[in-house]
Amino acid sequence: MTSQNQEVQYYRRPLPETCISFCSEEGKTVFAEALQSGHLAGYFGLAAQFRTQDEPAFCGLSTLVMVLNTLEVDPKRVWRGVWRWYHEDMLDCCVPLPVVKENGINFDQFACLAACNGLNVKMTRVTGSSSENEFREIVKNTTKESDNVIVASYSRGVLEQTGDGHFSPIGGYHPDRDLVLILDTARFKYPPHWIPLTLLWKAMEAVDAETGLSRGYFELNQRKISSLVVFRLSPALTLPLSCSAVKVTTSSMEVFLKTWSSWLVVPVQKELSLRDVAESAVECLIRALTVLPACEFVLTTQVGVESTETLSSEHCQAALDLVSAMEKLPLFSLAKEYADTIPCRVDSNQLKCSFLWSPALGSGAQCVLSDLTPAHFVTMLLLSWPKVGRGYGTCGAACAGCGGGDGKSRQTNGTALQKYIDEQLVNSTEILRFEVDQLHQQLTSLMTFGSPHTILASSVSNHVLSLHSTPNITHQSRIFVFHDENGRWKIVDASTMTSKKQKAPPVQFYRHPLPEACISFCSEEGKTVFAEALQSGHLAGYFGLAAQFRTQDEPAFCGLSTLVMVLNTLEVDPKRVWRDGWRWYHEEMLDCCVPLPVVKENGINFDQFACLAACNGLNAKMTLATCCGSENDFREAVQKTTTGSENVIVASYSRRVLHQLGDGHFSPIGGYHPDRDLAFLKTWSGWLLVRVEEESSLRALAVSALECLIRALTVLPAGEFVLTTQIDFESTETLSREYCQAAFEMVSAMEKLPLFSLAKEYADTIYCVDSSHSECPVPGSAALCSGAQCVLSDLTPAHFVTMLLLSWPKVGRGYGTCGEACAGCGGGDRQSRETNGTALQKYVEEQLVNSAEILRFEVDQLHQQLTSLMTYCNQCCDRKKRTLVE
Repeated sequence: MTSQNQEVQYYRRPLPETCISFCSEEGKTVFAEALQSGHLAGYFGLAAQFRTQDEPAFCGLSTLVMVLNTLEVDPKRVWRGVWRWYHEDMLDCCVPLPVVKENGINFDQFACLAACNGLNVKMTRVTGSSSENEFREIVKNTTKESDNVIVASYSRGVLEQTGDGHFSPIGGYHPDRDLVLILDTARFKYPPHWIPLTLLWKAMEAVDAETGLSRGYFELNQRKISSLVVFRLSPALTLPLSCSAVKVTTSSMEVFLKTWSSWLVVPVQKELSLRDVAESAVECLIRALTVLPACEFVLTTQVGVESTETLSSEHCQAALDLVSAMEKLPLFSLAKEYADTIPCRVDSNQLKCSFLWSPALGSGAQCVLSDLTPAHFVTMLLLSWPKVGRGYGTCGAACAGCGGGDGKSRQTNGTALQKYIDEQLVNSTEILRFEVDQLHQQLTSLMTFGSPHTILASSVSNHVLSLHSTPNITHQSRIFVFHDENGRWKIVDASTMTSKKQKAPPVQFYRHPLPEACISFCSEEGKTVFAEALQSGHLAGYFGLAAQFRTQDEPAFCGLSTLVMVLNTLEVDPKRVWRDGWRWYHEEMLDCCVPLPVVKENGINFDQFACLAACNGLNAKMTLATCCGSENDFREAVQKTTTGSENVIVASYSRRVLHQLGDGHFSPIGGYHPDRDLAFLKTWSGWLLVRVEEESSLRALAVSALECLIRALTVLPAGEFVLTTQIDFESTETLSREYCQAAFEMVSAMEKLPLFSLAKEYADTIYCVDSSHSECPVPGSAALCSGAQCVLSDLTPAHFVTMLLLSWPKVGRGYGTCGEACAGCGGGDRQSRETNGTALQKYVEEQLVNSAEILRFEVDQLHQQLTSLMTYCNQCCDRKKRTLVE
């Protein structure tokens, strides 16, 4: 092969001097200062959803995916398996994905995609009349909250970076140095970085050569009505390049588009009223749709892609309001006269009309979608289709949707129909106007691709451009089709084209709540833990991992995605091209040990992960928790690794132990908090809150309590403990005979309890090593003797575990107003319910009632102290902020 034919390759690009790398020492300092200033509030949500774009031209789509998942917008359709989640291949409502893959998206197309996927969009182009100071104030305010996100559209060239147009979310702001944090999704090229806000402003002023307009920024937040309620454009909609200079075979869709678009640009006859024009529009649209075969259609239902069980009553009520508002329009009455004469397909199973329509969704009167008729779909098409005809395009033909491009002002069928519709919508409901507006934006964006100025025929296979990707079409069982067959009109169900037996909709999930044993990275407590760990120096390796964070592309890819993160974090050059000349690790490149189809189905195991790591250039030291290492060894490894950035620890663990959904999982460890016993409090308090199983006896419950408490205590390092002896702090020589006698009586009373016998079976296997003693049964106890009366030197772990069970506040009161289980008290809503804690309390009280007074006194005093401490610890129950006692 000659050098001329060899592909030019790149492994990353060095950041120019205008930028400060997120992972550099200066970048970490800037981050810490910005965090202290409060201008990184939105960073945590964005960081948790950070993506590397899957294609070099996907910066706009990947940025939008980050924002949608950060703001917790439910896509209402399945991504993979049973999970609803946003991915780039689902953003297909405004621009064809093949076009985006080739050319990316522009400023207006980003706004269209954001709006049609459930976001409020405020877009600002940076022109001569725009204010840099106003932008600075917006950045200052937005970075102090987590409900809004700013996305910048800018020119890389102004930043002295390679390339030109780019989209990135702004993750934070440093007020003293006037720096913004750019979370660049093209991490195969540049890591996240800090740049001066003034420089970003100049980069947004730069003109986009494609549109001739300047760039700018978007202010995005979740919309109350998050998405289209009833209707959506069909995944099968295709647009022929009717304006192309290339001669193509006329398709049915092209005939439909030309027939309908040609009618829109015809001048209105003077004697016709607006109602006459609307009547003519209904006739023409239905006539145009008859050319479509059974496999092509235009409009379908929004909710056909999700399980009916997941629809909320609010969604059904919104659908009812929308359809009711539509049926009040005079246009609907016109459509009903014509469209309802269309015979429908007869279903052999039900022997009745079976339109495309959605199944029975919701309950009672709220469900109206099963009653939709062709008139509803015809009306929505008329309401939302771009109707302002502007003559003929430069190609000499009417252009689909827009009607051409000569810009002449004249009264056409399209402009007259628009007036008729505007008069009806102005007094209609907000939800109907919203639905119409969203569909109109999508169709307008799609119809733009009929122009020869925006797309070349040579870039599209077969000269036909798919306007909607079809990966999810298997979930779309309801479609809208007018079909002329033997002189009859039909509505056809897509499921009959592929399978005679329609499958029931799958069970679906949108995220899953974290259990009590976990603290969300994005929660207020998580941010506090992060700030403290950062200050302790145990987040040194976090920045490199965060810069390469990915969401796995398949449900079973946790091992591959974790390894990709590690490889790119440690800057391992794969020595082979990923996309378009860029060398970069991606899951699809990790194929040296296990076939990817097998991984996609089953994931990988511990040994396979090690094999993949080794064959891709890493030194991999494996440790099996069951036989090859201790917990303290692991803790020391975590402490050491998290203070540097040259090594990464990956944990292979069972989700079930953490009370999470699923089982085996791989994750990198990004940091460590050395000073807070969070794991113990969360594990133990979480058990106290669990509802009691009906068949459990009190003794079985006590056994479960012992197992959980001991397991929770094992997370504590050697120098940290919960309970110690009262007399460690005074000289043993001063102890009175009466004191020793009281200690003897209390310990003797404790050892008579059935609970102590249970504790002895489990706890006496626990030993700790103390630097001052060769072997010490419990942390904090000392050899305290005064003749035969001193028994404290004989205390064992069973005594300490028993006392903790006797004295710990056990009455779980549900969840606090913060929405999470709180350490120790179990929350703050004071709901009465039978939990492990309340049942354990009964078991303890039954044993203490006839016990020695000295034991009851000791238990009562410790109980009061723990209750007081846990109350302070859990003030979040009233102000949504938790402060753990150190």
